[in-house]
Amino acid sequence: MKNPFATYKSNSLGGLLLSMLVALAIFFTIGITYFYVYLPSSTNHGETITVPNVEGMNISELEDFLI
Repeated sequence: MKNPFATYKSNSLGGLLLSMLVALAIFFTIGITYFYVYLPSSTNHGETITVPNVEGMNISELEDFLI
């Protein structure tokens, strides 16, 4: 059986386009994996915490309130 990619030499336009297509597919796969698998698991996506409102308080009030 003949290799269908053997006609695309590295110094031809077809070889260049094939190389660019392979590079784009690898880049796209890594990007999808990074944004949809790694980031949601490492950044606790969807979890929230409550932050106290300390706006307008003096330093002495803050020490009593936060400790």
